[in-house]
Amino acid sequence: MTDITANVVVSNPRPIFTESRSFKAVANGKIYIGQIDTDPVNPANQIPVYIENEDGSHVQIAQPLIINAAGKIVYNGQLVKIVTVQGHSMAIYDANGSQVDYIANVLKYDPDQYSIEADKKFKYSVKLSEYPTLQDAASAAVDGLLIDVDYHFYNGEKVDFGGKVLTIECKAKFIGDGNLIFTKLGKGSRIAGVFMESTTTPWVIKPWTDDNQWLTDAAAVVATLKQSKTDGYQPTVSDYVKFPGIETLLPPNAKGQNITSTLEIRECIGVEVHRASGLMAGFLFRGCHFCKMVDANNPSGGKDGIITFENLSGDWGKGNYVIGGRTSYGSVSSAQFLRN
Repeated sequence: MTDITANVVVSNPRPIFTESRSFKAVANGKIYIGQIDTDPVNPANQIPVYIENEDGSHVQIAQPLIINAAGKIVYNGQLVKIVTVQGHSMAIYDANGSQVDYIANVLKYDPDQYSIEADKKFKYSVKLSEYPTLQDAASAAVDGLLIDVDYHFYNGEKVDFGGKVLTIECKAKFIGDGNLIFTKLGKGSRIAGVFMESTTTPWVIKPWTDDNQWLTDAAAVVATLKQSKTDGYQPTVSDYVKFPGIETLLPPNAKGQNITSTLEIRECIGVEVHRASGLMAGFLFRGCHFCKMVDANNPSGGKDGIITFENLSGDWGKGNYVIGGRTSYGSVSSAQFLRN
């Protein structure tokens, strides 16, 4: 093939293709390439990709592209340079079929400038591990902040980003009970791969069988009670109605627990959260407008709603969206919009 102008290299804004919350390579992962701002897993959205040989010739190959144990693209086991003729979206999946990353438009710059700008952004990202607190790291960040170590927060801890437009890339967890509050994130900021986890392991019930049949007997539901962050939800007053008699059967430590690890985005405009996950997790947009929750990566919910847009004073929430993804468990709604 000599009649194409393949001037766009298929590459990642990071040095290798890595897992969403660690620096481990996405071994045996897959990459899909498609039109900008589309789902490239859908064949209808995919665009041609080519191997560029040393002599400059090109050979079109099928998708998905394969990632080796070192986080590099390979074809038939050999390292290859993959190119396209246009800007594109990119979706990266691990060996188990879980989405690791999605980039709506890898070319926000001219093709010749892309690798330079991408390397610059990665090189100058502030790392949380280099600062004593999250606020210190946020204050030092210019355009990017890398969460590379677990961060233990206290309820109500507030981080002021000073109106800066940042990409916050999360490779580790935020751990704590209550709310971690992000304020003054600039319009266009993006938080990717955030993982919220409660410190406390709650008592949960699981009122259905392994073959997904609902339990109806209160005693049978109480028999499922155990401490877990991954397999059930904290009982609420709604369960007292659904399972008459359960309130008297539940021990005191299983009532009114209110255990949730919540990332609160407060009074921001145009902030996006991508691929959020967690255990006993919550994501609260309070007083926000034109914000998006995109492709939630199956967070397990705590006592409150998993994804909440709350506008109880002032203007109703405008332009807020939940797009794609999935959630699991949770004691209240998976996604809810609350307004006065």
